[in-house]
Amino acid sequence: MEPIVSIRDLQFRYRGQKGYALDGINLDISRGEFLVIMGPSEAGKSTLAATINGLIPHFQIGKLKGTVTVMGRNTQDNTVAHMAEIVGIVFQDFEAQLFSTNVELEIAFGPENFAVDRDEIGRRINENLDYVGLDAVRYHPPSTLSGGQKQKLAIASVLALKPTVLVMDEPTTDLDPISKMGVFEITHRLCKRDDLTLMIIEHETEEALFADRIGLIKGGKLIKIGPTREILSDIDMMEQLGVMPLGIPKFFKRIGVTNLPLTPEEGLEAFKKGGWKVSEPAFQELLKKDHATLEKLTQPLIQCHDLEYSYDKTVKALDGVSMDIFKGDMVAIVGQNGSGKTTLAKHFNGLLMPTGGDVSVNGLPTLDQGDRSKEAD
Repeated sequence: MEPIVSIRDLQFRYRGQKGYALDGINLDISRGEFLVIMGPSEAGKSTLAATINGLIPHFQIGKLKGTVTVMGRNTQDNTVAHMAEIVGIVFQDFEAQLFSTNVELEIAFGPENFAVDRDEIGRRINENLDYVGLDAVRYHPPSTLSGGQKQKLAIASVLALKPTVLVMDEPTTDLDPISKMGVFEITHRLCKRDDLTLMIIEHETEEALFADRIGLIKGGKLIKIGPTREILSDIDMMEQLGVMPLGIPKFFKRIGVTNLPLTPEEGLEAFKKGGWKVSEPAFQELLKKDHATLEKLTQPLIQCHDLEYSYDKTVKALDGVSMDIFKGDMVAIVGQNGSGKTTLAKHFNGLLMPTGGDVSVNGLPTLDQGDRSKEAD
């Protein structure tokens, strides 16, 4: 079958740059395929994504050689607007795609510009809100959404265009682990459709498990491409290219297993078959060391007491948070998208002031510091 995307001898150099961002890329993508492109930072991943819908060379100026053809359309001979009829793209900077006054209108914007029937637009809105789990916030302004919700909205707005080829540039950047897997479960379902081909740019290996193939890129060159299990099992290759391998196969490679498991379920089964066990004395010794380290932390640096914060007096982002962070401490703030992590962190340096309770840094309430700043002004 003729590939739906065909890239031949592709080279691209940004204007003012000496080196090539893409250097000799040859790639065919089959209809209905789910392809993941991985590589370290500045490998050329996002540049490759921008060539699929014609952003390169029409908007991002530089020197381009070779060809990119999608469904018979050469991207150099067709405008971005023309390519948008068949290629949808979700940018890494997803906020740049959002500009409507509420979630529903954001999803409707694309189909409206393609003169889609009003009833069909409504159906697409409902379908894609359900796909990404945003139905409860359909009338909210995008500015009030969490980072992860904004990312999902960007995905839904592109899906509403019903593209034949969908390109996503690191779509899970700001999502918590559960939401990340949710997005890739969505894409896995979408790729089972015969009318959709998906290419995702990623740098985190956990999100590539559903792919049909993975391509590894570095320095603008496509180093290796192959079936997902084959690529993810090549620990040495991935580390040489600066791509973090999955923890499960890396662990089993270190203990001498040749047929590497990839998922936690496969890892647990392999662990049981190997007859290995966790050493309880060694585990308890690790816990003792952790407790000993914590006991040395005695000087409070940041203190929160019954901290509350509400946006526009309607959304309570923080509700009675009390915690101490000690000098020399290393603390991870973990939670789902929209749980209040960023709001909490912004109280530590006074970017936000409590609407209830208080925050002290080095023994000084941040509310007092805010008043002093106003006096200075």
